[in-house]
Amino acid sequence: MSPLDVLPWVAATFGLISFGGAVTVFIKGSADKGTIQTQRDSIEALLERDRIKDQQITDLKASDASKTARIEVLENLANSGDKIDAMRVAVLASIHDVYTDLGTHNATAMERIDGLLGALNSLPKGIAAELAAEIVKAMKGGAQ
Repeated sequence: MSPLDVLPWVAATFGLISFGGAVTVFIKGSADKGTIQTQRDSIEALLERDRIKDQQITDLKASDASKTARIEVLENLANSGDKIDAMRVAVLASIHDVYTDLGTHNATAMERIDGLLGALNSLPKGIAAELAAEIVKAMKGGAQ
């Protein structure tokens, strides 16, 4: 066998190796393209999940702000209730004071009327009637 006889075999071997290498590169490239696409899909999915989480965080913050506002309103109502209760107590105390003062005034007025009646009864009848008429007239004039 001459070296020239081996040459087609060497060329066929190189061709076969080149073909095998080309097929390997093609398959590896296809696999790499698939891997790249899978990674792109994964990245897109992660980005979408991140957007969803950001929206959930925003919603939770809005909900928290709403609940905080409601709590403030309820606290203000509670404080208002305390203020209203304090005003009610003050008004009741004032009413009691007015009632007590009116009772004292009424008792004093009744004592004075009793004294006046006693003084009028001690006067002669004609003078007592004239004086009573003058008192009634003065009271009507003072009430206007």
